[in-house]
Amino acid sequence: MRRTIYLVLILSLLVTVVLGIPAANAGGPVQLSLEAAVIQAWKVSDVLRLAQVTLDKSTEQREDAGEHAGSFIPAPGYNQSPTADVAWVGLLKASANERIAKRDLENKWESVAFDVYQKYFAVLSAEAGVAKAKAAVARDRFGLQTAWAVYQTGCGTRTQYEAAQAKAEGAEKGLLAAQESLDKAYVSFNRLVGLLPEDRPELIDEPVISPLKVDSLEVEVEKAVNSSVDVFKLQMLKDMAEWDLNYPIAVDAYGNAVYRDYNVQEYEVDISDINVASARDALRERVRTTYHDIRALEQQEAALAASVKTASDALRIVQAQHKVGLVARDKVREAEAALADVQASLESMKCQHASLLATWRYLTGHPVTSIKQ
Repeated sequence: MRRTIYLVLILSLLVTVVLGIPAANAGGPVQLSLEAAVIQAWKVSDVLRLAQVTLDKSTEQREDAGEHAGSFIPAPGYNQSPTADVAWVGLLKASANERIAKRDLENKWESVAFDVYQKYFAVLSAEAGVAKAKAAVARDRFGLQTAWAVYQTGCGTRTQYEAAQAKAEGAEKGLLAAQESLDKAYVSFNRLVGLLPEDRPELIDEPVISPLKVDSLEVEVEKAVNSSVDVFKLQMLKDMAEWDLNYPIAVDAYGNAVYRDYNVQEYEVDISDINVASARDALRERVRTTYHDIRALEQQEAALAASVKTASDALRIVQAQHKVGLVARDKVREAEAALADVQASLESMKCQHASLLATWRYLTGHPVTSIKQ
């Protein structure tokens, strides 16, 4: 028996060390800070592994293309050697693909951290929704009990009782829906950090409203365009289309020289140019709208914080009145539910603000997290 206990403890320790997941407190749920969640997601990310393998592959292909190009000297137009043309364009494209893979790997580190931020705060927001729903259930259950007692004594009608019953049933369904939303948020978060779908880690970092500081919106917009991996990829595709236009010879499967149609290839360049311009414009719009969304939430925060204080004061007053018999217990339940409602709204808004700040940093090329890779 003692050997079995020791074996279980050793296995638990190994799992904790290997996976990097913090141990639970006294048999309770695993506790995860935002920083620990990001580090854990980086450790288990298939996205990062795939990006690294893709970079390794592209590096090998670029080196092979360089060896194949050898000492060929390409010359744009129709008078050069097909072999030199194909080898040179192959080297250019292989080098471009390696640059794309490097930028993509760098971006994936940030995108995984960004995804953790989104899902971490989605869980916290869903937890606030569950707390709100539980307060509504407590209020409406007590209301149903009161309505039943009033109906039994003949002081209330059947209609009043049925209305209270319907309200209580609605609150119960609302709680079930809120719990489903929380479970869904946990499933997405757990997959990201390598936990089982049924695990329920305790997320210990609360969102805090930290006002966004921007000296110039237009400067940040252009930073976003210049740092965007998607725009960079499209620009590289445009460059490849121009290389095919300037070096029009290709080699078919039988080793014969084939000339690309110049007019058709011109369209390819035009299409690539339009794609780059469209992506830049879309990104500029997204950065601007994200900025205004953040500012709007910051304006709402003060109003919601004031509503929480008002609801909290109202609850204290009602509780004091209930103690001396001035109001019934149902008034306390109503005040508790009202406070839970505005608290959930404030918590949800804080989570949304934190998520949008992460979005802003990701879009504008700023580090999503201060954690070193």
